[in-house]
Amino acid sequence: MFRSIVTTRYVATFEPERFYNNFYRAFLTRKGVYVLGRGSSGRWVCLMGIGSALLAGCNSIYIEPTCPSELLVGASGQVAANEQNPGAIATYQWEVFPTGYGTFTDATQPVTTFQAAHEGEVVIRLTASDGLFQMVSSCVTRIRTIDVADDATLTVSLMASPSVAAIGEEVTLTCVGTGAAEPASFAIAQISGPSIELTEVSSGVSTFVPTESGGVVVTCVGEDLAGQVSDPAQITVLVTAAPDDDDTSNSNDNSSSDDDSGGRR
Repeated sequence: MFRSIVTTRYVATFEPERFYNNFYRAFLTRKGVYVLGRGSSGRWVCLMGIGSALLAGCNSIYIEPTCPSELLVGASGQVAANEQNPGAIATYQWEVFPTGYGTFTDATQPVTTFQAAHEGEVVIRLTASDGLFQMVSSCVTRIRTIDVADDATLTVSLMASPSVAAIGEEVTLTCVGTGAAEPASFAIAQISGPSIELTEVSSGVSTFVPTESGGVVVTCVGEDLAGQVSDPAQITVLVTAAPDDDDTSNSNDNSSSDDDSGGRR
């Protein structure tokens, strides 16, 4: 197996069995030798550049990209360059092969997010350049779909706190998965009753503040990464009118009058 360092002027090829081991790596080029050594942390660091002023002082670049070992279709994970000399690198470019099996949030950053699109094993490749030299390295990610067993049904339940609320009192709705399959997203919606405004409808937790009395009927469904959708869970929140301050005041006044009358007797 051969590995290559690609530059704007030449390609440097070396044999791993002959030119590097667990402690040293030597990149042989037409301009000279570029030597890396494994540091105490386990990462490769630049030791020397021999035979060229461009390599002298370890001005060349080195990357060792990492990526998730496994992702589900539709899921995302971080990819990182792990560059040895980031100040010397002018540009980064991430690519995925086969093409179209995923996308990057920003393919020109040393650390970015990769989102898996199709099932299969992909090579995530990073090209780094200092303007003169380029280094190309890669990592592998396995993309798979969820294996849903026959009895791995997706079910959800919906709860309200409080379930009986006064006008102006905040109500919290919570939707959770209760089956063998785990929901990846939720959809909470009102289906009848006095109009309300939900703060969030897809995270599984939502709140609203009722402005009218009556029964507010709300539903929630869940969906997993395999596209399985649950049956809807439904709950009714009873909204009552707020106590009338004048009525409370009059009641207190009448109580005080009765007490005074009793005292005179």
